[in-house]
Amino acid sequence: MRAILYKGQSQYDALRSFIDYVAAGLQELGVKTTVIDLLEKDAIQRINTEIKSEKVDFFLSFNGMGFNFKTDDGRSIYEVMGCKFVSIYVDHPLHHMDRIRNSPKNTIATFIDRDHLDFARTYLDHDGFSALAFLPHGGAGDLRPAPDFRNGQTKIIFSGSFKNNLEKEWRNPTFDSDVGMIVDEVWREINEFADLSIDKAVSKVINAKGLVLKKEQLINLSWVCFSSIAALKTSKNRLSLLEHFDQKGIEVDVYGPATWDAYCRKSRSLIYKGQLSLEDTIEKSGEYHFVLNDNNDFTDGSHERFYNSLFSGAIPVTPSNKYYEELNGGELGVLFDRVTLTGLPTSHEELKELFVKKRAVLEKEIDDLRRNHSWAARAARIIQLVKLSSLTLDKGT
Repeated sequence: MRAILYKGQSQYDALRSFIDYVAAGLQELGVKTTVIDLLEKDAIQRINTEIKSEKVDFFLSFNGMGFNFKTDDGRSIYEVMGCKFVSIYVDHPLHHMDRIRNSPKNTIATFIDRDHLDFARTYLDHDGFSALAFLPHGGAGDLRPAPDFRNGQTKIIFSGSFKNNLEKEWRNPTFDSDVGMIVDEVWREINEFADLSIDKAVSKVINAKGLVLKKEQLINLSWVCFSSIAALKTSKNRLSLLEHFDQKGIEVDVYGPATWDAYCRKSRSLIYKGQLSLEDTIEKSGEYHFVLNDNNDFTDGSHERFYNSLFSGAIPVTPSNKYYEELNGGELGVLFDRVTLTGLPTSHEELKELFVKKRAVLEKEIDDLRRNHSWAARAARIIQLVKLSSLTLDKGT
């Protein structure tokens, strides 16, 4: 089997690192793998050279990168070649509707949250795809020795972009009042029910009003709500998590863009440490007891911080969701309610007790985690999806 993987532009080089992890996993499984960097000037020339040199079974990218590569006569290169185009979407499908809707017919689209998959299955023409599937993030990193408790205190790290958008734009006079009323009700719903995604909150509000809308109108309304609410909800989640520890006088080292600096200076216990790449963040996480993860509002899926922290030996502190609760009965991390913050530790004494308990679970389960939740495991799942979506009546395997 042969695969070509695309690298492209991404924040903190995260998706570029993910491609490297998947490539390594595929190679371990015997797949002849070529990685092409779409940021390089000769990328298209390299693609042409590679597809002419040897049969390609599938191409792979994150978030649909390269979905629209065509022949000179306007046909999809993937359809012409008869190979699969695998795209791993790490954001809600609403972020990438143009790419998803205009994907080649032999696309395998995967999503890191089961609610994202439900949205795609409900609102998109899934008969136009080879397959849709749930594929959570994998983990990377090496288990580090447990760090010491300095002066009886635990070490906590948070790494991410600064989000401080707290404006409810749908309440502005320029926003249509009837639509704004729907957005406002959706906002209240997701702030009351921690496991409710924005698009499912839209359906709930619409159903309560006795409305039946066409799929296209529901998609459009979901996008209006999503674009108005998502950044605000992420900001609220992220800042409330950090402010909880700040108010308790528990120090947190914050890594990210320099926009965090002024925010941290005004705080009691948040210390800005600069910006790191994803690779450096994974390495740095092993020096800490806990990694804070606001989870980007994923209601039934994973964020890379969850597995990366575990693989490095740190314990993730993350909002509870159905997916995390299923993993070892929710024992692998410190899970809390994203709405009420119930479950968050309130003292160093509680944190120390939690770390000792959770670290013991981690050390017992680390081999199973690497076997089932590494990027190599995700690579194996990708191979399975390619094979299953290629079955014909005369093929039993």
